Amino acid sequence: MGKPILTTDVGDPADMVREYSCGIVVSKDTSEGLLQGIQEMLEKPKDELEEMGRRARLLAEREFDWRIIGAKLNSALQEVASN
Repeated sequence: MGKPILTTDVGDPADMVREYSCGIVVSKDTSEGLLQGIQEMLEKPKDELEEMGRRARLLAEREFDWRIIGAKLNSALQEVASN
């Protein structure tokens, strides 16, 4: 969707948001933590949010495209089958 991402510091989503610099990761997995992240997002300049959104779209295209996921899965299955 090309929008900045707000996530908590739990698992792979947080790592991906950091890697692609496409959003805000809050350390607290609480409503207060999310509120802090929302406030931080509201304080960011529009151009910075738009750039985060572009990078979020890039993340989706590179990590979640079914052709790429299928190719990775196929490769992993072939590796398992050859062992």
